[in-house]
Amino acid sequence: MAHYSGNAEKAEEAVAEIEAGGGRATAVQADMSNAADVERLFKDAREAFGTIDVVVNCAGIMPLGQIADGDMEMFDKVIAVNLRGAFIVLGQAARHVAPGRRIIAFSTSVIAKAFPTYGPYIASKAGVEGLVHVLANELRGRNVTVNAVAPGPVATELFLTGKTQAQIDQLSKLPPLERLGQPEDIANVVLSEQSGPAIAELLNHIGRNTKYPIHDSRHRNSGLRPRTRRIGMKLWLKSGTVHNIFNFNNTGKETPQ
Repeated sequence: MAHYSGNAEKAEEAVAEIEAGGGRATAVQADMSNAADVERLFKDAREAFGTIDVVVNCAGIMPLGQIADGDMEMFDKVIAVNLRGAFIVLGQAARHVAPGRRIIAFSTSVIAKAFPTYGPYIASKAGVEGLVHVLANELRGRNVTVNAVAPGPVATELFLTGKTQAQIDQLSKLPPLERLGQPEDIANVVLSEQSGPAIAELLNHIGRNTKYPIHDSRHRNSGLRPRTRRIGMKLWLKSGTVHNIFNFNNTGKETPQ
């Protein structure tokens, strides 16, 4: 199920690409800040596919402005889409995702950077992380993992809009690989997380100060094996590398790795 807010053409392109690869897909319009729209989205998904195995909530906006400007209209819009939307989606996912499956939300590595003008965006994504931690504990016993992926700068319209080339060049040098991330970098991590706790534990280990991409061949045959099943894992991505990871173990305590 491919959700879109306003760009039906891009959604249909995604559906066509999935179907060309032998999969099944359909595009559905919904406003993530509207509870009725999201409820309909999940209802349509269940009717079309029977069960819901994975929910990935990556809808978001990122208008920038200084806190002193007091732009409440912009602040309310960011919170409505990024935080209220995540709350609604996670709530529906908690009701409908099958036992043993996955819920994935998107945060941001900008929280740790605290860049000027990012105040509303950081506030919304910090809230998303809080929701992920709580929901992971609320779903205890259902064998459902609830994770947050926090990318660094990625070459998407969301990141590029409103920035000068000089700003883009400067930010692209911040990650260890000294380049902007690509959507494929993030997709690879999301797909790996869906594979289960063995992959999650592998990410946990190789994320320790590694300089190689998460899917790099140098991590193959590493011999790493999972120690425990963990929930509420947060991945901070720096353009293809895992920058830092915090896990939430079965006692709900934060365990830095």
